[in-house]
Amino acid sequence: MARSKDTYTAAQASQILGVSERRVRQLVNEGKLPGDRGNDGIVHIPQQAVNDERKRRKTTTKAAPATAGAAGRRSRSASTTSAEDVETLANAVAAKVGQRLEGQLEITRKAESLLRDELDEERALRTQAEAKLAQTERRLAELEAAGKKRKIFGRR
Repeated sequence: MARSKDTYTAAQASQILGVSERRVRQLVNEGKLPGDRGNDGIVHIPQQAVNDERKRRKTTTKAAPATAGAAGRRSRSASTTSAEDVETLANAVAAKVGQRLEGQLEITRKAESLLRDELDEERALRTQAEAKLAQTERRLAELEAAGKKRKIFGRR
């Protein structure tokens, strides 16, 4: 399961669903919400599952029968407001998570660009060093050849 783009942590999911982080972990443990605990110890839940659960809860809240009279009108009004608040909160959290991920992506891009520049510089230095080594090896071969000729002809 991918960690960065398509999952929420239990804390993020709790904000979106309007429940406690502990309740989100309970839902995962009960199998009512898919998710797993990564090597980092953090519970990761697929974004789609969180969004589906939020919609299911919103539908359940709207579909709940209201009692007759003024109390019923207050109850319906409160659930509609609550559902709208949850929707607003979910949108705000999703926007913040998206902004944070975009920020992290931008930082990653900059770091990658800097590393690529450094790598290009190192490659250029390596190419120069290899050319200098080849030139030195040729010069050494020339000097060795000249030394052998001197020995053969008895010169110093």
